[in-house]
Amino acid sequence: MNWIVDKPIAHRGLHSGDAEIPENSIASFNEAIKHGYPIEIDIHPTTDGKIVVFHDDELDRMTELEGYTYEHSSKELCEASLMGTKEKIPLFSDVLECVDGQVPLLIEMKQKSTDIGTFEQKVIDYLDGYKGEFSIQSFNPLVMKWFVENAPHIKRGMLSGDFRDEDDMPIHRKIALSNYMLNFLSKPDFIAYDLRCLPHIAVSISKRNKPLVAWTVKTEEDLQKAKKLCDNHIFEGLLP
Repeated sequence: MNWIVDKPIAHRGLHSGDAEIPENSIASFNEAIKHGYPIEIDIHPTTDGKIVVFHDDELDRMTELEGYTYEHSSKELCEASLMGTKEKIPLFSDVLECVDGQVPLLIEMKQKSTDIGTFEQKVIDYLDGYKGEFSIQSFNPLVMKWFVENAPHIKRGMLSGDFRDEDDMPIHRKIALSNYMLNFLSKPDFIAYDLRCLPHIAVSISKRNKPLVAWTVKTEEDLQKAKKLCDNHIFEGLLP
């Protein structure tokens, strides 16, 4: 999977950070394709068994809707305007059709349910026959464990950081996840770590035989740090 280190990856597409080109929109994906950047996207399940491309658990930052993404149907979500623009929340199937293998996709699983397997299998069904390059990633090692056991051919990335923004996360869980203590379950092909937390000794140990991808590069200072410490990076707000 050389592509994971070949070229910087556009975070939620090549968006503008505002309503000009909203994140995770078809417009942002077309912009990334135009510049030849791999694209990082986020996917959620819907109440009617579909999959949408959207980052947040809650809807109010990016749309006029309220509540959680997983509480809504695909019809409700796909009619929602992104930041008041003509761009709508896209279906995963529409994004796959849009990208169509022109650039690689890095797909982050947004799995909130403890019923691990249903959403994951649906993702596999959508990707079955897709001709482009892709990989999946998640903060949840149990999601990655499911892919190890059920779709080992799909390349996996284990996301982590120090979880400084997760006030409700138990400290023992933060310690386990931030130090990659469950990699024996997730068996990642690469690791992706919060750039703000690097360097980190557990990352240095984990990356000995695996590429390290930093997230998220937003400034020139970030870029220089990522180039020094990592094999590749996920970026937004600048062109590397």
